Amino acid sequence: MTSKFKFYEVVKINTNRPEISEANGLECAILGMAENDDGIYWYSVSSLTNEFSWDLCEDDLVSTGNIMKREDFYTGESMSVSVMQDDEGQLKQ
Repeated sequence: MTSKFKFYEVVKINTNRPEISEANGLECAILGMAENDDGIYWYSVSSLTNEFSWDLCEDDLVSTGNIMKREDFYTGESMSVSVMQDDEGQLKQ
């Protein structure tokens, strides 16, 4: 099965699930996706208007037809971490 949405696609939340119904109508962007054992895709979506995010299935989302770019969410900066013998991490300088 193929996913219904693409990375960075703008979607609106449209769900019947009462626990997240207050989010209906919010525009979000797809920042992650995974297919479960039943072939259903779940998406990590981040709100475009505030700092909320959810894990939602395809049936909870509707495409807006817009796709953003990776650069809209990530700066490209990275960091390196060394793992010590005691399994503690330390930032590399």
